[in-house]
Amino acid sequence: MITKDERILLYYLAKEFYRGSGKIVDAGAFIGASAYCLASGLQDNPSITNRTGIVYSYDLFRAPNKHFADMVSDAMLTEVVHQRIPLYRLNAGCSLREIFEFQTGEFASSIIIHEGSLLDFPWDCRNSIEILFADVCKSVELNGHLLRSFIPAMERGRSLLIHQDFFTIWHPYIIATMEYLRDYFEIALGQVSCTRVYRLIKPVPPDLLAQAAAYEFSREQKTELMLSAADSSPEPERPVIFGALIRDLYMVGDLYSAQEQMNRLAGSSFDRCVGWFPKLCHDCPELSVDVERAARV
Repeated sequence: MITKDERILLYYLAKEFYRGSGKIVDAGAFIGASAYCLASGLQDNPSITNRTGIVYSYDLFRAPNKHFADMVSDAMLTEVVHQRIPLYRLNAGCSLREIFEFQTGEFASSIIIHEGSLLDFPWDCRNSIEILFADVCKSVELNGHLLRSFIPAMERGRSLLIHQDFFTIWHPYIIATMEYLRDYFEIALGQVSCTRVYRLIKPVPPDLLAQAAAYEFSREQKTELMLSAADSSPEPERPVIFGALIRDLYMVGDLYSAQEQMNRLAGSSFDRCVGWFPKLCHDCPELSVDVERAARV
């Protein structure tokens, strides 16, 4: 789910940035918050006259497990008009499309729904993409598909890539691949909750894009890319990048390097680690931390 600040960002970009030269991609639509914000911003954009079929929303529209089913149920209790959606606990595997369609119904003519895995939907590059919102890169494979299929349709010097999972500890490949492509993308907007916004400054050569999508870098290359991403980021944004690197190293069994980076993280400001740091400690139980400082998180 996206935060209030991320919703405001999507609305603002569709209203103030979008000029109608390409489509808007909503990759990872979930139950409709991102699609609603993009479509409502489009509706309020004074420079756009034809708003039909602009937002392309992609999702499985399924609750993959009980955690997601409970999360959606809780959201329904607080965000959905009770008269239209029955209040009941959803089950794992149930369809979420009805909820999505209800929440975005006001702008249905602007939204084209694609139900299923993003892997089954290659982008038609005859249509350019002006705004690419990515909240779907939950695996290396999905991240690779987004790079291979959608990035070539972005407009040089104009299009925005909005990576909603950039500032998390669970998707290090996003950080590494965007750093690998740093000569082709510039940071258009720094951290907004978990999001970073990039602008494409020049087309990515196909061979380079293929290498990024395959993500077959050595362990040393991945670490170097993530350290480079941290070093080139503003100081407040660095801790979570270190956190992603630490977890990644730990998960591949390199406890020595993970501990080394944990010590480096401990030397930074723990007050910027609120929220994700306890989860990092939970996922990496064999690493030692400065307990006194961590307790203040």
